[in-house]
Amino acid sequence: MTQQQQQQQQQQQQQGYKKRNVRLYCNDNDADIIKIDTRRSIGTLFAQSQQQQQQQQQREQNRRTFFHRTATGSVVALLSTSSYSLVANSASTSLPTISMQDPQGKDNGGDTARPICIIGANGKTGSECVGACLARGIPVVATTRGGVYTGNYANTSSELLIGNAICDVTLPNTITDAIKGSRAVIFAASASKAGGTPAAVDNLGLVNVAKACIDQKIPHLVIVSSGAVTKPESPVYKFLNLFGNIMEEKIKGEDRVRNMYQKELSQSTSATGIGTTTYTILRPGGLTEESVRGVQALELNQGDTKSGRISRADVAALCVEVTKYPAITGGTTFECYDADTGKPLQTVGISNLFKQKNNMNPGQKGASSNVDVYMSGYEQRGSTWEELFTGLSKDVDVNEKIIS
Repeated sequence: MTQQQQQQQQQQQQQGYKKRNVRLYCNDNDADIIKIDTRRSIGTLFAQSQQQQQQQQQREQNRRTFFHRTATGSVVALLSTSSYSLVANSASTSLPTISMQDPQGKDNGGDTARPICIIGANGKTGSECVGACLARGIPVVATTRGGVYTGNYANTSSELLIGNAICDVTLPNTITDAIKGSRAVIFAASASKAGGTPAAVDNLGLVNVAKACIDQKIPHLVIVSSGAVTKPESPVYKFLNLFGNIMEEKIKGEDRVRNMYQKELSQSTSATGIGTTTYTILRPGGLTEESVRGVQALELNQGDTKSGRISRADVAALCVEVTKYPAITGGTTFECYDADTGKPLQTVGISNLFKQKNNMNPGQKGASSNVDVYMSGYEQRGSTWEELFTGLSKDVDVNEKIIS
């Protein structure tokens, strides 16, 4: 063979070698690229393939297991499920530091390694519930219909925020996956143009969530409803109900949930009398975008005769705090509002419109308002969360208490 023929043969071999290079992509997320020289032995290729498969399996397991660092620096396994993925962006949202313990030093949060699941996390109140969990060092699953949380705390770098969980309350199978392993579920969803009608979300959607929570023995379901929901003759009810009969659907959903949990309670042998799973229904007054005012500024009521204004941030704080005291908050429904804005339902709409405040100290010079305080007789105040909640009547007793 001449020298020229040898050079031609070498060039052909090199071209053939280039064609035999193969690029393998593990998956769309990782985009790991491996170049395989097909001149290598079959044994080498097989070994490399096995190694790559093991690496991929390990990466998948890492994505499914999350850890949260406690204040002492210890690491606690949160959960292991493919339903969630960690949100960790470079931007950071500043959050206040709040202890998991109440002022009496009690930790009533249950298994601190399990998250609270927020349904409707992209809504304004739902997003504040995410923030309330993070501020208290509680792991939180921020679920949305589309599976992408874009609320106020989406850019936090906290390892406690778990996002990208799909939950459409009109599709029961998505609820089951989203709430799995949660210590509590907060229902902050409501009707919207994109999300569904009041009948589909505030009624049937709520019932779907309650059923899933009972089936999975989720310890606590917290529901954000609305004040005046039982008073169809009140101005607030009449106005809000113009929007797709939303008040009518909310009370239907409330009543069905209460019945479901009463049935569950009757079948429970729990010594506490609250069952293995319970619920709490909050009926906030007019929602504002103001900052947190805190426990001492709030007032609770029962009987749906009084309302006022309350910030979404304070509603969120209530939603999270009630899960720490299931013995006193479980199986209850209550109204919540800023104490200095409380009014009877017949006048609260006008009061909220003009941002009126009550004279909390009648006759005191420099009082913020000349509007005297209306008292229903069932107000509850407290300097701590436990004190605020203590004395709430269970739903099986509340109607009898108010009528008597």
